[in-house]
Amino acid sequence: MDREEQRKDQVMKSQGYGVSIEHILRRIFNNCDTDGFLGLISSNMARRYPYNTMMYGFAYLYGNVTEETKEKMQIFSDKYFDYADLRIDDMLSFTHSGETLSFNDSDYSIDTENGIKFVEQMIADYENAIQ
Repeated sequence: MDREEQRKDQVMKSQGYGVSIEHILRRIFNNCDTDGFLGLISSNMARRYPYNTMMYGFAYLYGNVTEETKEKMQIFSDKYFDYADLRIDDMLSFTHSGETLSFNDSDYSIDTENGIKFVEQMIADYENAIQ
C-alpha cells in the first residue's frame, strides 16, 4: 500500500472510531442528534478530541452513578489523560508498542501493539467505565 492509500485508510478508520464514540455518547445523552449538547456530540468532534468528548459523557453521568462507576471513570481518566491533546488520527500513527512520536511539541508513546489497538482499547475502556 503506498503512502496515499495508507493515509486514506487511516482517515476512514479514524472517522469510523469517531462514529463509534458518537454512538456511545448519543446513548448517554438520550439519543440526541449531532446538534444536541451544543453540537459537541458528533463523530467529527470525537475524532478531533476523543478524550475530551468522552469526558462530556462522564460529566453528564457523574452525579447519577454509583461510587464503583465513579471509580471506573477515574481509572479511565488517569489512564488516558496524558493523551488528551491527541486526535484519533494521531493515535493511529503509532505502528508498534514503545514507539515515541511527537505531536503538539510533546512526545507520546503507547504500550499497546499499535495505534489501532490503542484506540480500540480506549473505546472499550470507556464503555466499561460507563456500564
